[in-house]
Amino acid sequence: MQSQTFSPVSTQRWSDIKAAFQQQAGVTLPGDSGSTSSHGITFSWAYANESLTVNVINIPWYLPVSESDVMSKFSVWIAGVQ
Repeated sequence: MQSQTFSPVSTQRWSDIKAAFQQQAGVTLPGDSGSTSSHGITFSWAYANESLTVNVINIPWYLPVSESDVMSKFSVWIAGVQ
């Protein structure tokens, strides 16, 4: 599992990050915390106190990416939202 915390993340930025995940991967993050699987990748998130923690939990062996590859992509998406 890969985990990364991003801060500060204002309420507006959190809304923009959720929109970025929808736009980039077609993944809806419906609340301030949860988990989902998309494209074979399972991840979770938790937003509280202007801090966002994202965990890449599982990637099937047959996908040509690693947990750190996926977290790097997520980090780029999150960093792109100011």
